[in-house]
Amino acid sequence: MKRGGPLKRGKGLHARAPLARGSGLARTSKLEQRARVAPVNKARLAKRRAQQFGDQAQLCRESSCCACGAPPPSDPAHVVSRGAGGKDSDTVPLCRSCHDLQHSAGIKSFQAERGLDLKAEAAKLAVRVSSQ
Repeated sequence: MKRGGPLKRGKGLHARAPLARGSGLARTSKLEQRARVAPVNKARLAKRRAQQFGDQAQLCRESSCCACGAPPPSDPAHVVSRGAGGKDSDTVPLCRSCHDLQHSAGIKSFQAERGLDLKAEAAKLAVRVSSQ
């Protein structure tokens, strides 16, 4: 919308009212005091990481990629995501490029494209780890 004349202020500035400077900073510091981050429970974190990345994940790092056969080191890729309750026994060895493709394309599309059953591969590795 085009205006015909100069812009006008609805109310003028009052010279008598001083600007309040310190009030905004005081609120910020009180806000920071209330928003403290809870300390990390290191024992619980270590237990969860051991469940998600344990002996089978170490075996995955030392194995060749189960999708393309690239030599080690490989990434331990979760077949069942960690957010959905994936454990150490749900990992398979994938090279970095296959692991990136698995995440970008999706697990079902990746399996269909490569002709793999990643859950079966993870079960084979779990048997291998339990026999050691």
